[in-house]
Amino acid sequence: MQKDDVENYFRIIEEIGEYGSHIPDRLKSFSTTSNREEGTLPKETKHLIALAIAINIQGSGCSAVHVNDAIKSGCDKHAVLETIGVAALMGGSRTIKNSKEAVEQLARITRHQPAW
Repeated sequence: MQKDDVENYFRIIEEIGEYGSHIPDRLKSFSTTSNREEGTLPKETKHLIALAIAINIQGSGCSAVHVNDAIKSGCDKHAVLETIGVAALMGGSRTIKNSKEAVEQLARITRHQPAW
């Protein structure tokens, strides 16, 4: 993940917050159903699902951001690695770049080499 990707991510989050102040009920509804709060699914599970989706359909930088979010929510590195593996298996060759990025980010933040 490039430094610009991280800065862009936080800028977008800030802009969403500014926009959300005009529609607090809708934003709260999104936040409740997203990975920020507990629901039927624990927030850790929601972060792992978000990571798998990011690996399969989102652009550069997103998978690394979701790795960070998963670890911060309490997921251990083995759960994150397994999620990356399942996402890569389901997505096939088109997910190689995002899967590699996610594993590299996991290695950086857990200070371990990738386990594959």
